[in-house]
Amino acid sequence: MLLFPRAADAPRVAGFLALPAGLAAWALAQRLEADKQFSLAPRWARKMPKFAPDDERVLRRALTMLDRLRDEFDVEPSPDTVTLVAKIRG
Repeated sequence: MLLFPRAADAPRVAGFLALPAGLAAWALAQRLEADKQFSLAPRWARKMPKFAPDDERVLRRALTMLDRLRDEFDVEPSPDTVTLVAKIRG
């Protein structure tokens, strides 16, 4: 039994770990939001779509949380987010 995967197995291992990592990022973002740690929650909400780039539901969930957190501070989203939303609206 190999303790460490071979380099050739790295994409398969990364894919296998993406779902648990994405779920952990989302759980942490939700917990931070519930604990009113509004400076940390967005950081983890932004990480979530990176683990599931093909899942539109994940992106919607992250954007919804970021919008909700923006309302807490009465601030505008980052330029990267504005660009992404504009690109999506096409």
